[in-house]
Amino acid sequence: LEAVPAPNTEDKASKVIGLSLADASPSVVESAVKDLINAQNPDGGWSQLSKQPRDAHATGIALYAIVAHGSKFANQTAVKKAVDYLVRTQDEDGSWYVAKRASPWNTYFDAGFPHGVSQYTSFNATCWAVAGLACAAGTEKVAAR
Repeated sequence: LEAVPAPNTEDKASKVIGLSLADASPSVVESAVKDLINAQNPDGGWSQLSKQPRDAHATGIALYAIVAHGSKFANQTAVKKAVDYLVRTQDEDGSWYVAKRASPWNTYFDAGFPHGVSQYTSFNATCWAVAGLACAAGTEKVAAR
């Protein structure tokens, strides 16, 4: 896992989680956490892929990985900025919107979650955002909505 490249945010976050769960050396976990934090955008969010806009899915999984699995190496400024980004971008109904990227031949069905054809990815984004915020709630004051 140490040698596997992590080209995007989900890979970087998963690497932090995996290394932590595998009891990798602290220096290896710290390096993975720094790599993830270095991918954070100035507004506090992360992008799933480098050329895409920031979103709650990438930011939520990054925040979760940093706080739940790399907290002793976490930059508290990065954590606060991620929390602020997620709180700022949450919709009034409590969810987060992330545009669908799936192939057009993916059959759409309404599962009842907000955001129409983007509800599946928005559901996943909302789950990661909540997981990240829940973990961060123990490290700083998180605004309640």
